[in-house]
Amino acid sequence: MTGSELDDPGIIGSSRVQRISMGAGATPEEVRELLRYHKMMKRALKGVRGGAGKMNMQRMMKKFGGGM
Repeated sequence: MTGSELDDPGIIGSSRVQRISMGAGATPEEVRELLRYHKMMKRALKGVRGGAGKMNMQRMMKKFGGGM
């Protein structure tokens, strides 16, 4: 992946996903799943770093199906 793609994976198009999957020995679906997971984790970490600490953690746990 290029530097700009590493910084913002959202810019990766379908033809680029094909090339990445061939180079990685994976299917395009696996690459897309990894990109979705990356996006989800980025959002989750952004929420944890937010101001209210414990309250943000409780909201995140509910979002992911856990409970505190």
